[in-house]
Amino acid sequence: MAMFPSISSITLPVPVLERLTALAKRSLETNDVPIAAVLLYNEKIIGEGFNTVLRNGDAGGHAEINALSDAMRTLGPERFDALDRSRLILVSTFEPCLMCIGACINQRIRTVYYLQPKTVADLLTERKAEAMYFFRRKQVRNSGIQLDLFRLHPDFKDQTGYSQ
Repeated sequence: MAMFPSISSITLPVPVLERLTALAKRSLETNDVPIAAVLLYNEKIIGEGFNTVLRNGDAGGHAEINALSDAMRTLGPERFDALDRSRLILVSTFEPCLMCIGACINQRIRTVYYLQPKTVADLLTERKAEAMYFFRRKQVRNSGIQLDLFRLHPDFKDQTGYSQ
């Protein structure tokens, strides 16, 4: 039995590859890691990004997050949320990190392509760090603050699924 699921290979259109290259080069202007990403919908770019961690002093300034944010800003949150997720594809020049994977999961991006895979050693290091997070995290005594804040939101549903 294979350790990892089978990863199929695809060929991207030349304009998408050229755009990714141009975006990644922009990262180099501020010594950021040269990674770029685009979000495609029906094979058209609706969001694009490149690493801006150093440029903007933003820990979340990864190319994939920036591409998702660009699409949300361009379309607006409601239109972006209404898109058919089966037609969305995130393409990155490098295999996404755990933070960017989390953003894809949170935004229900089902299809992610990358040009350069991480090494098995890098993947194992990330997964070890992820596991250690769960061992080291600590919950403070529950004062009910967060639940009270959730209840202030008009779309809040409690754990049973009923609105408050």
